[in-house]
Order: sequence, then structure tokens, then C-alpha cells
Amino acid sequence: MSTPIEEKIDQKLKVRTGMITVSDGKSKPIPMLLNLSMEFDQIMNPGQQERMVQITRQKIGGLGLSIKGGAEHKLPVLISRIYKSQAADQCGQLFVGDAIIKGKKLLNINFSFNKLTLISHEYSIDMKLYNRNFGVGERIEYMGWVNEAVSNSNQPWQSYRPRFLSLKGPDLLLFETPPCNIGDWSRCALTFKVYQTMFRVMRESENVDERQHCFLAQSPGKPPRYLSVETRQELLRVEAAWHTAVCSAVTHLKSKTFPVTFNGKTAGLTLEWSQGFTLSYDGLGEAAWRFKFSQLRGSSDDGKSILKLHFQELDSIAIETKELECSQLQNLLFCMHAFLTAKVAAVDPTFLTSTTP
Repeated sequence: MSTPIEEKIDQKLKVRTGMITVSDGKSKPIPMLLNLSMEFDQIMNPGQQERMVQITRQKIGGLGLSIKGGAEHKLPVLISRIYKSQAADQCGQLFVGDAIIKGKKLLNINFSFNKLTLISHEYSIDMKLYNRNFGVGERIEYMGWVNEAVSNSNQPWQSYRPRFLSLKGPDLLLFETPPCNIGDWSRCALTFKVYQTMFRVMRESENVDERQHCFLAQSPGKPPRYLSVETRQELLRVEAAWHTAVCSAVTHLKSKTFPVTFNGKTAGLTLEWSQGFTLSYDGLGEAAWRFKFSQLRGSSDDGKSILKLHFQELDSIAIETKELECSQLQNLLFCMHAFLTAKVAAVDPTFLTSTTP
């Protein structure tokens, strides 16, 4: 206990209260409020406040939640289960362990889980419902909670904060709270283009602490995002959705041109879905050279600006190397990876359903 124990009477129950620190053994301990009585033990966020959550009862399934406790048991009314795809689950604002203060037409929820900090109107997190309002190139492939690592050089442990992640069209979006309506999607503070972002599932030996199911999202000019989910199954869902989002983004983008220098002359290197790699000098309409994606046999770079592309000649085993200089090297490399990923998926559709070993 880090504070003196206090004793009070709550609904004729003698309750002792004190502050403790709680950790899952994987991240920074956080201060919590512990309530003890003869009838129940309760751990709460010390800064929590009463929230009002509105959900609509469905014809089938009702509110979609189960509760335990109540006055007859001398216990608080707690949500013990939330049923998938039903009203409580779709609202995205209720969690197992929340205490229901009032339960008439409106539910006032005392949150014991501090992921949400915003009260919002009723909304659904069902991707199918959202996708009805978005075009083909703006489809949502994934949405759900993840944990994001927070750098803290003053602490020996790794801290995490909750983020709501979505893969929508060509974008990876990280929200502090889930989007509640169509307009919220355009107001996300952290947005990354999937075709210019590297996604990598971390090996167990690479994890920064004991937390498992981690992945890295890295985009040029932005700090890398170290993220984790709760289960391996969820990690596989994120990975599969990522590949699908990349393929969709590239096929809708069709081409991307980067300024480069080749043989001492300024030029543009274009990655084109149907043509492959095309280099054209500035001011000239004709292509200086062109290779299909399938002709690329390898590449190397100096990590700064120099890139070497190794192509195999058609109907030959000869390898031709093209050396370029590009000031946006990392952008170019990530975009190349996205186009090649999409091409592999186009040739072998099972690639999108493959899983990390």
C-alpha cells in the first residue's frame, strides 16, 4: 500500500480503501484504487468518473451482455460477459468488469478499464456497416485495439498505451478513441500510407520485454511504432489484413514516381503496376529503360541514397545492374516492397491467407 488505509460505509457495507500498484508482469506498474469489504474486492482506476453509454437493444440478443452482482447479493452490478457482434460489443464502449450504476433506458457506466476517455454517441464498430459508406478503394480491412509502446528512458520497464488501429483503404490509422461516425475517419492524428510503410512481425527474440504478439510499423520521417495485440490469432488477423490493404492500395494507386539521378542526369523512376520499373530522363518522353517486376533478382543500397537494382535479361541468364541515387531512398524501398507484395498476391492469391510461421 502506498497510502494510508481509509475506512468508509458504502450502502451499509464497511469498505476499506487504499492505493496499490498493479502490473501484468510485462509493463510498467500503474496506481490503482483497492476497495476491500467482507462481501467483495474491487480494483478501480483512481481517476475514473461516471460515464454515460447509450446502446440500442436489438430484437435478437437484446443488449448483448451478462451481469453479475446486485443489491440482493450485496455486490456492485458488474458486466461479466459481452457477446460478440451484439449491441454491447458493437457500441465499443463497454468492457467486462465495468460497473453499472444505473440501468433504465440509459446505462451509466463506472469504467474500471481505462482505454476510453471520450463519451460519444451510439456507433457500431462493425466493418461491414462502415464499408457500405466507403468506396472500393476505402474499404476497412481491420479495426481493433492494440497496445503501443511508449519510450521512457527514465524507467527500466517498457510502458504501453492503448490505441485503436484501423486499416482503411491506403491508410494505417491510429486513434486514441474509436471513430464514432464517418467524419471521425478524416480527423485521425496518426496516419500512415501502407504502400510507404514497412510492416514486420517481431520474432520472440526481438521483443523488448515479455509482452508477446508484437509487430513494427515503420514509415519514413516518422518514429517507428512498436505495437502488440493480446493473442497470436489476433496478430495473424492484423498481418493478413495488412497484406490485403497493401494489395488494394497498390492496385488503386497504379503508379508512383520518385526523383532519381542516373548516369549523372536527373530522371524519374516509376513503379507501375502493369509495366514494372521504368526510368525516364527529365524532359524526354521516352523511357531510357524498363524492366518487369518479375525480372528483379535483387537489390542493395548504402542506407543513404545509393540503390542498385539487379535485373535478369529476358531469355537470358545475364544480370544487368542499374545504379541510382535517390534522396527519398527509404520511401522508394518501402514502395518497391509494397508493389512486389501486391504482384506476388496477384500471381498467388493464397499469399493473402498465408500466416506467419
